[in-house]
Amino acid sequence: IALGWLSFQWLSAEIIFHDSFSQPAGSVTNSVPWIDVQGNGWLTSGLELDGQGHLFNPTVNKGAAAGVQLIPVGPHGSLTVSTTLKLPAGSPDWIGFGFGSSNHFVAAEASKSGPWVKVQGNGAITLYGGSGENNPLTTSAAFTNSGSPVKFVLVCDAFANSASVAVVQGGVTNPVFNLVPMTNSLRTVTARYLNFQFPASASLTSSRWMSDVSVDWFPRPRPLLALPTPPTANVIHVGPPTGQSDIHLIQTALNTAAALTNGAEVRFSAGATYLIATNTTAPGVPLILQRAANVLVNGNGCNILITNPRIGFLDTHFCTNVIIQGFTVDYDPLPFTQGVVTANLAPAEAAFEFRVDPGYPAPTNSNFLEIAQWGTFMDKTRPGRLADNHSTIYEFRAVAATKTNGIFKVTLHNKSKSPTIQVGDIWCQLARFNGSTVFRTRFCQQVTFLNLTCFTGAAAAFAGNGSSLVSEVNCNVVIGPSPGGTNGVPRIKTTNADGGLFGNPRIGPWVEGCTFIGLSDDVANANTLPFFIDGTVTGPTNRFHLVGYNPGGSLVDIGTGDVLVGDDVTFYNGTNGVVMNRAMITAVNPPFVTFDRPISGVFPGLDTTNTLIFDHSLNSSAVYLNNRISNSRIHGIYCRANNMLVAHNVISGMGTGAIAAHPSLSLAGPNSFIPTNLVIMANVLSDGGCSYEAINNVSPADEPTWALLQLHKAIATSDYVPSGAEISGIRILNNAFLQWRRGAITLHNVSDTHILGNYFGPPQNDNGLEALTNHVAVELWASDYASLRWADNVKSKNLSDAQAVRKDGVFATIPGAFTALASPELSLAVSSNQASVSWNSLAPGFVIQAADAPDATANWVDLRSAPSQFGASNSVSFSPNTNVPHQYYRVRQR
Repeated sequence: IALGWLSFQWLSAEIIFHDSFSQPAGSVTNSVPWIDVQGNGWLTSGLELDGQGHLFNPTVNKGAAAGVQLIPVGPHGSLTVSTTLKLPAGSPDWIGFGFGSSNHFVAAEASKSGPWVKVQGNGAITLYGGSGENNPLTTSAAFTNSGSPVKFVLVCDAFANSASVAVVQGGVTNPVFNLVPMTNSLRTVTARYLNFQFPASASLTSSRWMSDVSVDWFPRPRPLLALPTPPTANVIHVGPPTGQSDIHLIQTALNTAAALTNGAEVRFSAGATYLIATNTTAPGVPLILQRAANVLVNGNGCNILITNPRIGFLDTHFCTNVIIQGFTVDYDPLPFTQGVVTANLAPAEAAFEFRVDPGYPAPTNSNFLEIAQWGTFMDKTRPGRLADNHSTIYEFRAVAATKTNGIFKVTLHNKSKSPTIQVGDIWCQLARFNGSTVFRTRFCQQVTFLNLTCFTGAAAAFAGNGSSLVSEVNCNVVIGPSPGGTNGVPRIKTTNADGGLFGNPRIGPWVEGCTFIGLSDDVANANTLPFFIDGTVTGPTNRFHLVGYNPGGSLVDIGTGDVLVGDDVTFYNGTNGVVMNRAMITAVNPPFVTFDRPISGVFPGLDTTNTLIFDHSLNSSAVYLNNRISNSRIHGIYCRANNMLVAHNVISGMGTGAIAAHPSLSLAGPNSFIPTNLVIMANVLSDGGCSYEAINNVSPADEPTWALLQLHKAIATSDYVPSGAEISGIRILNNAFLQWRRGAITLHNVSDTHILGNYFGPPQNDNGLEALTNHVAVELWASDYASLRWADNVKSKNLSDAQAVRKDGVFATIPGAFTALASPELSLAVSSNQASVSWNSLAPGFVIQAADAPDATANWVDLRSAPSQFGASNSVSFSPNTNVPHQYYRVRQR
């Protein structure tokens, strides 16, 4: 549901609770919700099920209530509850529902409720924005009640600090209250519970009930997909390409758009190819939209060809409400080269030789050697993927031509990784220029990258610094065409860095519907970088000179937008991991920042062993939804944010983990911080941890790169993280873990974690890299085991219950953690040229197959459409094969 109904529309939503009350008659506490993120079900209460899908108060003249615990939505998110109510026509009888801080009557002060809604049978609706019955706002004729069921919707929007109410009748949504300011902000009244109340009534219990309750949860506002004010009057045509460098042509149009106060569209020529050509040797982004508002940069399906592999493409700086869409970006020459290893010179030398593939740059040109960095060895048949049991990175000292034409010698820093190199391996050498992002945003508000395609990049495909509400929607980072055309050697990778790297975003990114293949770093990475204290500090003071990281990775004085008044920060001792103090920013005069209290004991300096300042008001509420991520060097999604949603993603073939968070301070340019309120739901994770590090690292001292899902407070015993801080509020729900090595999940220093309804397929041990006895579905270290909740998980028969879980290095049996996988009953629905097969299963352990005969000898083929999963419900929609007279469907175990 869109937040507010000024322009009401239904959108894809993430349901964290749904109950249709399908259980037999009895107490509501016996109801088994279809989706229940918290896993605690209904609490208390006196309300009962009638066995017909309704919840009611069975006692006349006595009030009753029921509540469900919810994941807190955080400061930027929204909770939407919808339910169907039946009330006697014309009666003042009512049913109340809404959000509260505790499980109490919504009309009672004890619940600290707000907002909540009272719906009366006479058509009146009252919205309460404060605790109990404080601050009512009533509409007397909000809906027409004929005594039939009516659907109601309540939105609690923490970002806008508002509430909205709508009535749905006859398929029409009618707004009743729209964006009404809440009297109590969520900092005081936390929406931790969904509560329902039936007050005392003399009416027949059968004439007053509720049914079909659901709660949608988003940690931040939806992406900006259309400008608030369509700039129809201000269309700035870039014009056709010049045949030479088009930087000046494009920059002129961007400058014109930025100067307009009522917005504009910058429109490129459809299908044209624009050249981004410059002789600069410095990394950077050559085009910039600066201090603009309400601008659409419309590539209109054009192509961007960058001829300098040291630079990126387009930057936005101090902008508001910008959409960038419709570009396809490529490079010539490419910012990487590739070829086949012809000789391993070890042990005599820490070196190897390789032949460059035709059409790819020479590895000795200045782009590569000026930054002599590193390369990787790639899978021969799966583009973008690391070669099995090879390191994620090979740093080299030099590259030189040999006496044989086309063959080059690469000299590594040492011999430690030489044994992993084989003749015939595919070598990929990068020319990575940090700060040369293809699409970048800095200190902006509401920037959406929409329908964009990147074939490669000198650094990340998308990146940002200090920006809020950045979105990547329906974007693709995919393998580009061969430089030799259809007969050339195919490319083996895409960008030289991340798919989306966002440092210190004020509100984290929203990434939805994207495809990422073959990246040379993390695919999705939003992180919080620390600030350092510069200069001399002689005693306790509340004013410091702060330094932080710029997009290129170097340290510079902080600037406008890096921190804001009201930000909540901690002072962290880099030598021992202790949080020294906590304070709030009261004034910002870059590079100086004033805090609300004097801080003593600081150790100024620009190293991670000095005093670090972490801003906890940054990097909250990221969303990663419905993405396809495969065959990239390191991690799929890095979960280093609070109030975060990771749902319905398919991640496979990563060199290390599919989903990870380990806030080490040992990395160059440290990335942090520890995630809380993290929902990881309905993802399909498979075939990760193929790298040498993943296969050989020691648990728990090293980074747990083998696990598909890895949440670790530290990645090495020498790393310090804040004492007492935990990874907490983690919900791991209805995910499928397939073809995993060593471990599907590893958790370290976690608390308040629920592992519910997940499917653990057979481990991958057919390549001889790991014996089956070394595989464990879930590995736990130094966690609060009393707060870990397990239920309804299903595992392969390859692992016994006694060897499925390990705690602190010792196998442990968890009562109730796993259950048997039951064969589901399929339902088929056909409408026009679309069909849908659905089934219920505790865990996502099945995929659908089709055949033209109903027996086992038929050629059963997996459908390309993956099941959509919500809780225990699985469904697949597809177009039936009309070329055969009959078609049959079944499910197979994953």
